[in-house]
Amino acid sequence: MQDIKNLSQTQLENWLIEQDFKKYNATQIVNWLYDKKATSFDEMSNISKPLRQILKESFKHEIPSFQEVQNSHDGSKKFLFTLADGSLIESVLVYHSHRQSDGTLEPRRGDGPKRLTLCVSSQVGCAIGCTFCHTAQMKLKRHLLPSEILGQVLSVQGQLETHQTLTNIVFMGMGEPFHNFDNVMMAVDHLVDPNGFALAQRRMTISTSGFVPVILKFAQRSKVKLAVSLNATTNDLRSQLMPINRKYPIEELLAACRQYSQESRKRVTFEYVLLGGVNDTMEDARRLVKLLSGLPCKINLIPYNEFPGSRYQRPTEEAIKAISRYLASKNLQVNIRWSKGRDIGGACGQLAAVRF
Repeated sequence: MQDIKNLSQTQLENWLIEQDFKKYNATQIVNWLYDKKATSFDEMSNISKPLRQILKESFKHEIPSFQEVQNSHDGSKKFLFTLADGSLIESVLVYHSHRQSDGTLEPRRGDGPKRLTLCVSSQVGCAIGCTFCHTAQMKLKRHLLPSEILGQVLSVQGQLETHQTLTNIVFMGMGEPFHNFDNVMMAVDHLVDPNGFALAQRRMTISTSGFVPVILKFAQRSKVKLAVSLNATTNDLRSQLMPINRKYPIEELLAACRQYSQESRKRVTFEYVLLGGVNDTMEDARRLVKLLSGLPCKINLIPYNEFPGSRYQRPTEEAIKAISRYLASKNLQVNIRWSKGRDIGGACGQLAAVRF
């Protein structure tokens, strides 16, 4: 039996018409599923009993419960989900912090954080093979269905306190979202639907390792934000770090990003994982400035997050800040993204869906 969350709005409308119900019932159903967070069809009180009955007979509506959860000292939480076929995936909930006068980061107090971000997975494992990413060691098991992507959001939202709500969603968990483009886009459609989750498109980001043809397709398909994992300033090094560069080298990738920016009128966020002694020199910084010249963008510098068996090391704080200062001096918008959840294996590049 198919999960109803795997239907697009149009598919649901067509099914309702085929069953001699009204097209507008689709909006009611979507509202119950994603806004009111109904856990069963029986809860849909403004829908006729005959329709509720045929929905129960035709579809399932499963919300995965997390099997385990780890809590970080910084307030982040990592959830381990077991899917229907036994596959394991992880999601990370991040409570955003503010910087104190002494430079340390502390969780917000009072009514809770102003931003609450969920990092979701799009695949079981990943086929890209980035050498600095723990998920790559799993290799690709399979794509996630829209229902499994949305299920992560529904499940985690259900664990929040009544005054809390997810404000941001990022597709930066396990997997390459553009490798699972159609399913990811269907999930995104429900997340931004005003009758569903009603999440603002500017509060959602999809990160890619560099699927060039899909970047251009994405520009025409969606208005949510794009992040591109760059991580090197020469083709030789990027091909070593990210095998996808052998097919889509830096020149093609940046050309696609420029076209994306022109068509979407949005900036691209470039993610640059800083690997100690590998890509964190001032020469790398100078090449980065040249590569991104004239391209509307911002840069997230991500100090490498180590994991067991990793071959790389985290750069020194001095090197991180030196590169940041240099890029800023060249009028580039740059942020140092101090990853949350490092102590629980929930930071950028650490997810591997292993039992705690």
